[in-house]
Amino acid sequence: MKKLFFYLLLLIGTLVILATLGSAIATEDFWWIKILDFPRLQFLILAILLIPLFIWLADDWGFWKVFFLIGLVATIIIQCFYLYPYTELVDPAVEGIAEEEAAPASTFDLMVANVYMHNRQAEDFIHIVQEHDPDILLAMETNNWWEEALQPLDEAYPYGMEYPLDNTYGMILYSKYPLLNQEILFLQYDSVPSFHAQVQLPSGSLFNFHGVHPVPPFPGEPNDTSDEEVALVKVGEMVEALGQPAVVAGDLNDVAWAQRERLFETEGLLYDTRIGRGIIPTFSAKSWIAAWPLDYVFVTNDFALIELKRLEEFGSDHYPLYTKISLQE
Repeated sequence: MKKLFFYLLLLIGTLVILATLGSAIATEDFWWIKILDFPRLQFLILAILLIPLFIWLADDWGFWKVFFLIGLVATIIIQCFYLYPYTELVDPAVEGIAEEEAAPASTFDLMVANVYMHNRQAEDFIHIVQEHDPDILLAMETNNWWEEALQPLDEAYPYGMEYPLDNTYGMILYSKYPLLNQEILFLQYDSVPSFHAQVQLPSGSLFNFHGVHPVPPFPGEPNDTSDEEVALVKVGEMVEALGQPAVVAGDLNDVAWAQRERLFETEGLLYDTRIGRGIIPTFSAKSWIAAWPLDYVFVTNDFALIELKRLEEFGSDHYPLYTKISLQE
């Protein structure tokens, strides 16, 4: 029995080592390599657990066993390399300030939520929205049913944009502040909208808001395995061309720790509010094993962050993500 357990451990460990080495390959050509970016935390935990078990079960120490142990240590180092920025051990990418230090008229809170199109717990979601009362709310995977179910929110949000769809890529944007120069663009596919508008804060200051929900890099989606992430690259180009304060928010269907600059192909322009503050997984709300961050808020360096947190579950496969941000005048 001990020998069987030992060989099972070897099999699992070998798969973890190979998957980790594969995940270090920066490629957009094969979805089965890119998908290895997602379970980095899970691979790290497995490698840490496997090392003491392997040492305990190993009867003698030949070359291949030492080599296997080195592979597990290398796995830990590689995964920590990617995950380290998403710990509190590094300085935050976005400056943090206390709420009393921020100008109230230039401060707003933003909530991002993938409601899951087939979820019917709309009342629970409305309760969360009303409890936290965000100034801006981006709801994704909204179809006509969700558009009607969320009508109780209309009174609190006099401004908005909507594009309900039955393909899981519909979106609704609610705002307490005026939305100028509204555009609904289809950056990569004619069935996947993105929202773009200038938000006018009570101070009179403006910033560009980009609400996105690009397709995931998996088979069965309206893309093929060789497609680059055109939608996010185009958003990066828009932010760079406009040269104004900007917020990019949404369900990116990707993990940002995989070559962060790759997402928008910009360097030193858009900053992940998570860096230096924790991984904060927002998917999956249905599983504690499959946990990774998919919902994001990126900002230019014109903003300071007051609060970033995950909100409670409401029947979706995503948790809502809440941020309080201040535009620095």
